[in-house]
Amino acid sequence: MDATPQNSTPGSTFPGEAATLPPPRRAGAALRLAALLLLGLGCLIAAFQLRSSAAYALVDGGPRDLRDLQSARLGVPSHGAWVRGQGELEHDAVSFERRGNSGSLLLGRVARRSDLWVLLPVPKNTPHYFPPRILEGRLLSREAMGLRLRPVVALMDLRGARPTDHLLIVGSLPAEHRTDLVLMLLLTALGFMATIRFTLLALPARTTVQKR
Repeated sequence: MDATPQNSTPGSTFPGEAATLPPPRRAGAALRLAALLLLGLGCLIAAFQLRSSAAYALVDGGPRDLRDLQSARLGVPSHGAWVRGQGELEHDAVSFERRGNSGSLLLGRVARRSDLWVLLPVPKNTPHYFPPRILEGRLLSREAMGLRLRPVVALMDLRGARPTDHLLIVGSLPAEHRTDLVLMLLLTALGFMATIRFTLLALPARTTVQKR
């Protein structure tokens, strides 16, 4: 009798043939690894940008008295210094507004001094504002001004600022920067966790071959 051939279905194998499986899909795994890497690096970069503000939040002991701002020495650490002094602004100070701030800001040089700038918050509904003579806040060098102060730095440059100039941010006290300290710690922890997780998942799996 003639053998009747059997119909084979897709995916079936004959005796002696090895089953072929489609390659595993790795697109989703690659996307997850990329997301972990971006998350870790982004958190660490953001935490690095907050380092100066976080260090300033740890300053205690009260402000350093500079007395007369016209002749005071302006040596400050990289994260800035909590200072207080007496001085007046030049009459060409400019007023501007920033998104997210209530009221406006006043930027100008200390009278009869070209290397010290003052940034003052102006309350709302004060059309005739007179700056105080006692100025207290955070003193920063030009190099220590971060991303938040980029618009202020740009305005200073338009008015002839130099790389050696300093900025006194009136009303910026260490207690107001504690949120930045907590945020920096959280971002650092999250960044390290995401980076470690990425490293563990990206390592090739180790297979052990047991001899029979």
